[in-house]
Amino acid sequence: MGKCLFGLACVAAAISAPLAAQSSERSTEAKNLFEFVLKQDDLVSKGGRDTLIERLAAYCSAIQQDAPTNSPAEQAWLETEINASGSRVVRAAESAEFARRLVSNFTSGCLNGVSGYRNGFESSALAYLTYEFTRFDRDAPLMAKRAGFDGERHSMGALPLVTERLAFASFIVASSANSSTE
Repeated sequence: MGKCLFGLACVAAAISAPLAAQSSERSTEAKNLFEFVLKQDDLVSKGGRDTLIERLAAYCSAIQQDAPTNSPAEQAWLETEINASGSRVVRAAESAEFARRLVSNFTSGCLNGVSGYRNGFESSALAYLTYEFTRFDRDAPLMAKRAGFDGERHSMGALPLVTERLAFASFIVASSANSSTE
């Protein structure tokens, strides 16, 4: 591969090749989302952002459906360990229970952001979704593995691209709002 002059083009190429090569293994929701976010220009229009939100809703719902969750007893154990000290906290942070909680928090946050967008809070919802994805995107593959489900099926290693696109969409909306008030 030659030099990458634009970092984003390199990221897109690195993500699209594995997605295309393994498309039969990917969830439909992941394929639909990542095929769309590779086209940044679509996010300039309200219709494009609406499409992004609908694909995010489907994607996060699919993860929520596939990912295991903690039982009440596991959740109680996790809370006790997190509120302890020393090696107990470290053990809890490296546990499947903690990973399942992070995945659950991510999907809930994603769907809350989608709901806010659908209820007319476009700017704040896009900013919130950017925040949620930023908190989770880099650790997503590891958390999926620890939680005991197939993160590759959902292309979780490519979530930084979605985060970048959400930031871009948020910027476009904020810029539009600023230009209309100037």
